[in-house]
Amino acid sequence: AAAIADQIIVMARGRIVEGGEAVGVLTSPQSNAAKTLVAAMSGA
Repeated sequence: AAAIADQIIVMARGRIVEGGEAVGVLTSPQSNAAKTLVAAMSGA
């Protein structure tokens, strides 16, 4: 995702729960939804 976007937004149940620079969100997710997304992307 960071290779194709500078900024990303993570949504859960139709609400924005986290957003910012892609590298920051993907390397240090703060919300549970972002953590789940990162884990799914890494195949964990």
